[in-house]
Amino acid sequence: MIASPSPTEGRVARRQARNRSALIDAARQIMSEKGIDAATMAEIADLADVGAGTVYNYFKSKEDLAVAVL
Repeated sequence: MIASPSPTEGRVARRQARNRSALIDAARQIMSEKGIDAATMAEIADLADVGAGTVYNYFKSKEDLAVAVL
């Protein structure tokens, strides 16, 4: 799921869209392999190549991230 930012969006908005998309893609991959309960936010962040705390800038909990994946 790649977000396509509009040409009028700034650099920060483009980076945020990329991070959110990368997190959802990483969560989809890990959650499909291990299940929602066994997946950790740290391994999702690692696969998405963002800091562990960055996940919480986009999703309040693993359940919120799982809903975005679905």
